[in-house]
Amino acid sequence: MLADDHPVFQRGLRMLLESESADVSVVAACADGADVLKFLETNVADVAVLDARMPVSDGPSTVRTIRERYPSVRTLILTTFGDATTIRTCLASGAEGLLLKDAPVSEIIEAIRRVTEGHRYISEPALHTLYESDTSASVIDNAQAIVNSLTIRRQEVLHLIAQGKRNNEIADILCISERTVRNYVSLIYDIIGVRSRGEAIMWARRHGID
Repeated sequence: MLADDHPVFQRGLRMLLESESADVSVVAACADGADVLKFLETNVADVAVLDARMPVSDGPSTVRTIRERYPSVRTLILTTFGDATTIRTCLASGAEGLLLKDAPVSEIIEAIRRVTEGHRYISEPALHTLYESDTSASVIDNAQAIVNSLTIRRQEVLHLIAQGKRNNEIADILCISERTVRNYVSLIYDIIGVRSRGEAIMWARRHGID
């Protein structure tokens, strides 16, 4: 399903998705997050493709509610705003995918397929922005807010990473599968803007997380 408050973009994206991919079908097109949640009360969708900024309920807010009420629905956010703050906010909501709106439709289709299969998809421009973003005091001051935006389970995983635990050890401690741990770890990397376990440990310890 799609959600975008710009009708021309919404209709254009729907037409392109359905005309350029035999395995993508749009079951609903909504103007805001509230309509998305209302649709999901009585209908199903594999993936919700959401604009980051919408009236009533924006993309990140809608993602958080979807994850609470409809955990089987995967979420992909499209945003015009490619700044690090917007990207981090979208990822912190728990979205499995994030793309800039100028991405080619072929990439949007690929992202939909990947999140449907249980993977994450973050566009290269978005990742580049995260990796190149400023690490000044203003970002450091926001570290606790970033941690607070994580679900309790993700916070637990981050704390165990900071303690030097490996994926198999985290899986045993939390009584979850190692594959689930890998998914959590990958998403945490995206949210805090690191590329490796060593960087994640340094980030966590620098901000008093252990």
